[in-house]
Amino acid sequence: MKTEAHFFVIFALMFSFAAAGKTQQEMPPGVKYKPAPDPVNAAAETKLERALAIGAAFPEELFGENLIWCGPTLWKFLKASADKTLLEAQVLTVNLPMPDGTIVTEGRGTRNEEEKRTFWKALLASRK
Repeated sequence: MKTEAHFFVIFALMFSFAAAGKTQQEMPPGVKYKPAPDPVNAAAETKLERALAIGAAFPEELFGENLIWCGPTLWKFLKASADKTLLEAQVLTVNLPMPDGTIVTEGRGTRNEEEKRTFWKALLASRK
C-alpha cells in the first residue's frame, strides 16, 4: 500500500497542473487505465498539498526512495526555469496517442537524490 501511495503521488505530480479542473480523465481508445481507489488518491493529495504548503522543506516522507517522473505537461511548464541539474536529468520520451495520430514529447525522470531535490525546488518555485 505504501509503494502504491508513493507511486500515485509521483503520478499526481506529473499531471497535477494538466488535470486541474477536470473531473474525469479521458482515455483514448486502446489505453487501459486502472485508477487508484478514492481513499488512496485522497491521502496522496493531502500529503502533496501539505508538502507544497510547507514550502522549503523536501518532503522525504512523500518521496522516500522512489524515483520521480515528471510528465510532459508539467515538464513543459518547468523546463523554461529548470537549472542544469534538472535539464540533464533522465529524458523520458512519451508517446501520447491522439485521435489524429501520436504526439512524441518528453518529460524528465530523476535518478538520484540531487535530481529529486532539484525537481522539488523547481516545483515550489513554479507556484510563486
